[in-house]
Amino acid sequence: MIRPTSRTAKWATGLLYGAWLAVGVGVSVRWGRSAGAGLLLVLVALCLVLVYAVVPLARRMTLSAATANDHVDDNTWKIVTGIILAAHHMDPRRFVPALTRLGEDGADAWAAGFYVSVLMFLLVVDLFGAAPSVEDLHQLYVGNAKQLKTVVVDPQALEQALLEMFGLAEKQMPYGRKTAVMAAGLGVMLDQPRRWLRDARPRLAEAIQTAGLGI
Repeated sequence: MIRPTSRTAKWATGLLYGAWLAVGVGVSVRWGRSAGAGLLLVLVALCLVLVYAVVPLARRMTLSAATANDHVDDNTWKIVTGIILAAHHMDPRRFVPALTRLGEDGADAWAAGFYVSVLMFLLVVDLFGAAPSVEDLHQLYVGNAKQLKTVVVDPQALEQALLEMFGLAEKQMPYGRKTAVMAAGLGVMLDQPRRWLRDARPRLAEAIQTAGLGI
């Protein structure tokens, strides 16, 4: 799985470039080198700082403003994304405590299950379209079964949950079990979960609004 580049690393890189070039400019000016070359280095340094520091900050501020008044409960969202990110590391010592937060931090378990279901639905639809076949869902499970087994006892429950989601199952799973296995499935399926979840939040908010739910 591909790990996203750390934002902190990007900031540090940009600032280091800026500092290094600023020192270069100072040395150039002090020793009487071309003022034009010094000015060019200053402009390059400013561009690097802009790309690595100012633009990411502005993007985060824009995203914060966009999510401030959406229909997603921040506490439930934090817990749900924490479960998914814990599963992404394929470490049950992280996953189990993250899952138990549903009952400890005042989150609505039903709302959390709804969030997870919508997120899984969005992922499957992105992969196979709005009407995946039984074989599509089976292959999705098979392709992730090994990783899923590291965090859940019965990985095949994911296939059952997917079939139920698209009206292809003969029986229903307990709600809490379905929430847990789908959250784990999201964690192991997503290569860059933080980025995907960030982009999926507006779509989740739209689903909540469409369903007329105040969760």
